[in-house]
Amino acid sequence: MTEPDLKLGELNATPKWFRRVTIGLLVSLFLTVFFGAITTTIGAGMAFPDWPTSDGENMILYNWFSVFGEDKFWEHGHRLAATTTGILSIALVIGAWVTDRRRWIFGIAVAILLGVSFQGILGGFRVLENNVNWAIVHGSFAPLVASLIMIIVFVTGRRYRQTAVEQASNAKIGKNKLFAYLTAGSLYIQYILGCFLRHKGTAVHEHLGFAAISTVLVLITLFVAIRSNCRIIKGSGFHLFGVLLIQLLFGLGAWITRFSLPSVIDYVPVVESPEQVFMRTAHMIMGMLLFMSAVLHVVKVKRIDWLQKHIDATTPAGS
Repeated sequence: MTEPDLKLGELNATPKWFRRVTIGLLVSLFLTVFFGAITTTIGAGMAFPDWPTSDGENMILYNWFSVFGEDKFWEHGHRLAATTTGILSIALVIGAWVTDRRRWIFGIAVAILLGVSFQGILGGFRVLENNVNWAIVHGSFAPLVASLIMIIVFVTGRRYRQTAVEQASNAKIGKNKLFAYLTAGSLYIQYILGCFLRHKGTAVHEHLGFAAISTVLVLITLFVAIRSNCRIIKGSGFHLFGVLLIQLLFGLGAWITRFSLPSVIDYVPVVESPEQVFMRTAHMIMGMLLFMSAVLHVVKVKRIDWLQKHIDATTPAGS
């Protein structure tokens, strides 16, 4: 198996500066999610009645630390982090066009920029219309954009370019693609139901039901991943399972601090108590991370599957 056989154009190393832009974008995204999650938890989405200005002032020039610890601090932090994410998304598009010969990488970068821009507009509508339905749409769209950013970080890394090539030939895909898709789809529905629960207090039973379905699918995904004979797929399956366990623990904590479990523990939930804010925020962030991990698992499985088929197609009969 020679390098030309594996479409060497896809194996060229990504320039370090462009790789740093992708990682910086991911960090900026998580800051945006962090501030946004706390903003939602404490009900500070309407801390400012205007947008894109903040109390009539330029968003960038607004004295952020003058409102430290208040609702406006968290909402404005969300706005600043989102603005940084937008700037880095522009840099990502430029970098993808200049440095990477894989045109589909440029396509993903453009999709990220459009997604980040659209997400910002949705957030603006939520404020200007003062409508919680826009908050649900805004929250539901966020993990899709986040997953695209996670994908671009992965496909510009060494694991995608080289390690996957080394492990593809002996991999057994089997039902891995099927359950990777089913798990990602189920987790996205679960996330949307969580948005309804956070913003409107509805869909409680549906949310719990899909939590059970998603848990079963993750377990099956892990099982078929173990049988894949591929370290990347196995590792991805265990990672997904590990994130699920953490998410379930935070989910239990969020439930107790919001609704309590009177038959189990003697605890009275207090609205916006430190433990409630922490648990609900952590549960939301881990929910997004869980979905992103599931999407990344799909990408890894598809990468191995594509390489395997390409190897099979380019290997002479009887060799």
